[in-house]
Amino acid sequence: MLTLDSLATISEEAAKALAQHKGHCRYLNGLTALSDEAARALAQHKGDLSLNGLTTLTSDALKALLKHDGDLELPAL
Repeated sequence: MLTLDSLATISEEAAKALAQHKGHCRYLNGLTALSDEAARALAQHKGDLSLNGLTTLTSDALKALLKHDGDLELPAL
């Protein structure tokens, strides 16, 4: 399990690298915003994603995340 709750921001490149992680869960609850590009990259992860810290998310980012294959935790924005 990979826990990265202390991350406040994430670049598209970092999101692509994290998407390749083979672990069970990925906790990114420290992120308050996510770019469309980073959302598309994270959506490629084959496992669980926890993004409960998000306070802002574009409709394109949300659409990308909803294509994620696995459990997805999002706050009620």
